Amino acid sequence: MPNLLKYIQYAGAIVIDNGAFIAQGQIDWYAGEEVDESRIGFSPPRHPVDNGIITNADDMELLWKHLFDKKLQCDTEDSSILLTEPALNSKGSREKAATALFEYFNIGALNLSTQESLALCASGRNTGLIVDSGLYSTRIVPIYEGLALRHGIQRLDIGGQQMTDYFIQTLQDSGNGLETRRERALAANIKEEYCYVAQGFEGEARAFQEGHSLPTETGYTLADGKRITVGKEKVLAPEVLFQPHLMGLNGEAGIQHLAAASIAKSDVSIKDNLYGNIVLAGGSSMFPGIESRMQAEMTRLFPSPAKVGVHASAERKHSAWIGGAMLSSLSTFRSMCILAAEYDEIGPGIVHRRFL
Repeated sequence: MPNLLKYIQYAGAIVIDNGAFIAQGQIDWYAGEEVDESRIGFSPPRHPVDNGIITNADDMELLWKHLFDKKLQCDTEDSSILLTEPALNSKGSREKAATALFEYFNIGALNLSTQESLALCASGRNTGLIVDSGLYSTRIVPIYEGLALRHGIQRLDIGGQQMTDYFIQTLQDSGNGLETRRERALAANIKEEYCYVAQGFEGEARAFQEGHSLPTETGYTLADGKRITVGKEKVLAPEVLFQPHLMGLNGEAGIQHLAAASIAKSDVSIKDNLYGNIVLAGGSSMFPGIESRMQAEMTRLFPSPAKVGVHASAERKHSAWIGGAMLSSLSTFRSMCILAAEYDEIGPGIVHRRFL
């Protein structure tokens, strides 16, 4: 997104959609896309962010230093930073972020915005229901005039990582052994390339099982020449978003039922706006067919006169960052921030006063 990157740099703010990982190796550490398992041996990567919450402040500082010094090549002193956070972020995580950014990087101003509200902003809306499916979980968040309605937030502990693990399991069950660590790491790429959301899951899964020509199986050749066949696994992995019991999460509701529960908990005066503005976001919402399937599921759950509208932009994988770029470009953005002088006077607890 080079145009957006230039735009946000011109606006004088740095937008960080927080997440990524680091690993120890032959040098002190690698970060983000530098983590190549072929060169770091068997040292497992560490994740300083878990479901959007900072769990290791020291590692988080290393990641941000990597971002500022190597990627953006910018001086953070007196810079304005917009940092994304999940809805219902912990107090400790917020304070760790503020402490590191103000005291270690000496930034001039900080804004904390929820990933879900920014994703909605990127869609051109300020009221709606966000279904945000990330790496480790999927959150359903009702938003009214830019503010997340905490009482209606729902969460499903299924994201891209759990779907990849289930995808590997189903391939192994079908006799496609992914034996080495590198082969298992490739499973996420195979999943993203071939998997899709079925419109009639039972029928399509049965067609694969019975060997029908439609839908077709796909062959994938690994670097060592080993060939694996991807059949019903194409629809099984993403289906767990709608039917969590497929991967053993009995009693867990799918995203369609969680969305319905979220709307049910919202004030009657905004329900029509939520019905009509269901917005998909996050990297694990990128499967083909998910928009039309969600539309069909929600229409079934909310028959007429409710007017259900499900929306999924092509850029939704990066919608939180795009929304942050839009927000930070406003001439009033700095007034939405904690300034360094305010932080120095009150301390990290100021984040709870300024950002509800």
